Amino acid sequence: AQYEGFGDRHSELYIEDDKAREKARDKLLEENPIFRDDRRRVEAYQLEFPDDQIETYVEYSNLPAKGFEQERYLLEHAEFYKSMIDLKDLVPFDPGYKVPDAKYDEIYHQWEDLFEQYEAVTGTKSQRKAAREKILTANPEFAFDRRRREAYGNFVPEHLVDTYAEWFTTKPQKSDDPWFDEHPTQTYYGDDWWLMERMEFYDTMVAMGLWEERDFSKVPTKAVFALYKTYVGIPQGAPQLNYRARFPELDAWGVLKFGWVPIGQRGKKE
Repeated sequence: AQYEGFGDRHSELYIEDDKAREKARDKLLEENPIFRDDRRRVEAYQLEFPDDQIETYVEYSNLPAKGFEQERYLLEHAEFYKSMIDLKDLVPFDPGYKVPDAKYDEIYHQWEDLFEQYEAVTGTKSQRKAAREKILTANPEFAFDRRRREAYGNFVPEHLVDTYAEWFTTKPQKSDDPWFDEHPTQTYYGDDWWLMERMEFYDTMVAMGLWEERDFSKVPTKAVFALYKTYVGIPQGAPQLNYRARFPELDAWGVLKFGWVPIGQRGKKE
């Protein structure tokens, strides 16, 4: 009676707001699992599900609608899936339809409060961004798992899921190197090096259409860039030219990257 009363305009229990009513009913069912399951059974019989699928219907109906748990259940129970189409007018999945790994939903349940908090922020675009960054900064484990969940949602191969999360949460940043505080216009290569050390991950992201290709052809090695940092601090003119002559690998990269005249042609004006 209480469940129906929430939707009965003549009842003192009536809740006018649709979302509030649904939330109240969900809470009632959660707090009364025996009533909830019996209600599901009655519904299944009314829909004329086969006797051997009544408990399956109960089990399915008790899964969260958010996420992919219900879809995954249907794909794992072919006969019940067919009955849902025939008896409850379920729209069939498109051919080849697939759902993310179960860990996608497990991660959500593990951090459900923070996911809800993250999704519920309000304000202008910049205010929402700042509020969400604050949540992520204060909860680094959640931030990492949020990206893992995103990887599962994108069907990234299992062995690359953590690498995906690392890229978005812990990869090197320009701000990590104080040299760039004094040279803010210089190109940062830390993210390129990180990817070049994990080419399977990079190639997979490109092959899956998640990323555009990057051009690594002008990325220096870490050793050459260390030489370049020193080079930048040397007085221009002969001192820099002499330094390039001492380190031909730096000179070769500068020719490629900046269009330097090769040191062997140092008589020509650069």
